[in-house]
Amino acid sequence: MKIITLNMNMFRYLIDGSFNEFLKEYQADVVILQEVRSSLADEVTCYTHKISPNLYQEIENIKKTIYLTVALCKDDTWQKVNIDHFHYNNRFVKIKNDDWSIFGLHLPLQDDIDSLLSIIQESDCDIICGDFNAHRKYSQIKNWKVIDNLINDKGYSDLWEKGLKEGKAYYIDYKGEKKKAHQGDFYRTFVGNTHIDYVLAKADIHLIDIIIDMRTLAFTDHCAMIVNYKKDES
Repeated sequence: MKIITLNMNMFRYLIDGSFNEFLKEYQADVVILQEVRSSLADEVTCYTHKISPNLYQEIENIKKTIYLTVALCKDDTWQKVNIDHFHYNNRFVKIKNDDWSIFGLHLPLQDDIDSLLSIIQESDCDIICGDFNAHRKYSQIKNWKVIDNLINDKGYSDLWEKGLKEGKAYYIDYKGEKKKAHQGDFYRTFVGNTHIDYVLAKADIHLIDIIIDMRTLAFTDHCAMIVNYKKDES
């Protein structure tokens, strides 16, 4: 199972189609995009199955320029999970198939996100990934506290940290060369020289590898994170 998570706020790939080529290179089963305009997400030609946020299709007159978190799926075995007690929100999408469940999100830096935080903490998905706008050095901020809760109280693991410890973490440099990442070194996921994007997983997931691809800074302001994993057979 392979997942890509990437914030596409800048979204400049339409100049030469390089984002489609990027997606074809990895052939991921699921791509979670955050802060992508709905109209531009439709321009991704290599994925035909697109899943929009909670109750998005049921709302009339939503502008096609609104920023969404969307899931691009390789096949139609993936289905959206609507969260009945939560109104339409453009910041998250929850999907599942017979084997996996994924919660993709963009977590804003705002004071009024308590209801969204509770949804994240209670989602009970195999994978929770996206742009958390959180960094360990800002541990007093509410956004980091949700990561801390998921790891320490809900039993999730940070797959980048897990990959570093197990020798399964890599990065792609600007020349397109894949290099091993090492514990103690800093690896950013955002142009602001911070690491604010995460892939969190339940303990029964076996990590094959995880990659930060710096080349995506050519068409947005985040580095893509690519995760390859399977069920833990132990």
